[in-house]
Amino acid sequence: MIIKNIDNTLFLHKFNNAKFIGDNGTRIILDNNNKIQNLKPLQRNMNIKKISKIETEIYFSNIFIFTDHYGDKNIFHWFVEQFPVILFLFELIEEFPDIKIILNKYRKESVKNNIKETLFLVPGIKEENIYEFNIEEIGNSIKADNIFIGDSMRCGPERINKYWNQICSKSDLLNNIKNINEKKFSNKIYLSRRMTNTNTRVLTNVEEVSNIIVEKGYQEIFMENLSINDKICLFNNCTDIITELGAGMVNFIFCNNINLIVLMQNNNENNSFYNSHFRPIISQKNINVKILYGETVNNKHNGNAINTPWKLSLDKLLEI
Repeated sequence: MIIKNIDNTLFLHKFNNAKFIGDNGTRIILDNNNKIQNLKPLQRNMNIKKISKIETEIYFSNIFIFTDHYGDKNIFHWFVEQFPVILFLFELIEEFPDIKIILNKYRKESVKNNIKETLFLVPGIKEENIYEFNIEEIGNSIKADNIFIGDSMRCGPERINKYWNQICSKSDLLNNIKNINEKKFSNKIYLSRRMTNTNTRVLTNVEEVSNIIVEKGYQEIFMENLSINDKICLFNNCTDIITELGAGMVNFIFCNNINLIVLMQNNNENNSFYNSHFRPIISQKNINVKILYGETVNNKHNGNAINTPWKLSLDKLLEI
């Protein structure tokens, strides 16, 4: 049952007296008649005929579930595909102060921490409202009087700025972040991937490139080490950013007026990746963009054609 609909993009589903089951990585809802609900937003391409025997079961009065396993992969997927349904939590936490927000216990640690920190931006949500659930074991189950499922799979990067602004308008969020964040960041930021080892989209001369950028007065920042509060504070106050093409660019929703230089390889796959995933976010901001192109070294990748190794001519950095 859909009980909330925002712009035909964000939906809040509700099930009464039902079970949420993590069955060997598959997310399943059993309704009060023990019938499997093949709810597409809960997991893509799901067509579950049967489930394993339920081995464990816990009970909560009310639970809220983020959808889809893609949001477990990196912060871009989570922000675009799951983050907007936080708008529903502003109401749910007031109506159900005991509500448990279910997170995948074994998702990437840095992503999980950022999700928790984002949840704490909603007034009333505390540590005890968050429950880390192991969906990888066979037959893990949560029984609840009310199961709420947020669905923002139709959001897309072109709408993410809009929903971020709505979330900010519901609280004194930005002022609170500025007041509690004591870290000092430079106005000129380099979002470095020299310590990143998540895929085969590797800048082969990253050490030389990074050293030159730092010598030009940019503060080197490793996004995986930052909290959400840090990111909001950093992006809200910087004036110049240099970054490789990557998931961390979703954080530009926090930006104001900046000059942006994107380092990326010049091939169809990466240009398409930039245009479909990040250009919709950047184009709605007052961001002056310059792209410095490098060349693909070879076409070997990890199964995703955008993740090919590449090299940037150091002469290109004279344009900074």
